[in-house]
Amino acid sequence: MIGSAGQKRVQDRFLKSLKIPLPPLPTQHKIVDILEKAENLRKLRQQADEKMKDLIPSLFIKMFGDPAINPKEWNTKTIKDIASKEKFSIRMGPFGSQLKKHELVDEGVKVLWIENIVNNKFEWKDNKCITLEKYWQLKGFRVRPGDILTTTMGTIGKACVVPENIGKAIISSHLLKITLNSKLANPIFVAEYIRQPFAEKYFHKSSHGIVMKGLNTTIIKSLPIYLPPLPLQQEFAKLVEDIEAEKVRQAESKKKLDELFQSLMQRAFTGELVA
Repeated sequence: MIGSAGQKRVQDRFLKSLKIPLPPLPTQHKIVDILEKAENLRKLRQQADEKMKDLIPSLFIKMFGDPAINPKEWNTKTIKDIASKEKFSIRMGPFGSQLKKHELVDEGVKVLWIENIVNNKFEWKDNKCITLEKYWQLKGFRVRPGDILTTTMGTIGKACVVPENIGKAIISSHLLKITLNSKLANPIFVAEYIRQPFAEKYFHKSSHGIVMKGLNTTIIKSLPIYLPPLPLQQEFAKLVEDIEAEKVRQAESKKKLDELFQSLMQRAFTGELVA
């Protein structure tokens, strides 16, 4: 329905003629009570989810102390010091001249982008790919399970660990990969360190670019990092894995609660809820 100003509006006579099923008042109270209890469960689930977001950073500080002050006086290294000594252990993705848009295909070896890690965790996306032949040309940019990926352009300093089921994949130009020396550092510990405010400030202070901030290999290699004993890093990593597993269970619980609430709403307005 169009009003005088050309905007859609509902006419009064339509609202006045609209019939609403109206159960007895005691039944209405029962419906409201049921829906309020369901909504309270959803709110409790949301509160638990919010607390879970801060759990890993809080655990990191509790176990290792703030990197800005290193209160436990751990030995300090750099990212370069704890990287593997193998070739290409720290490397940015290929430049545009090495991987052009017309070389991207729908199926083949996955190319990872900022979108895969921008939320500080690895997320599968509908990635563009390269052919196996192109992969062998760019194999120096390949990633393996346990590598750390960091964003280097725009949204800088986001980090995640490459999952076990990655298969064949390479990084794109705005990502950097780090392969660690497994005798010195645990990737889950290092990724969380990179996500700490100390590292974020370091990256922003060191970044270059006027229109869009960017990092280079030298900046990331030079990031100071304290190094607790490896067994303590591994203990932290195990706790993080347990927390992430709980997050998955909570997400499934939230999905079920949302579905239940929508079902209750539908049944309430069809008269089935307290029939």
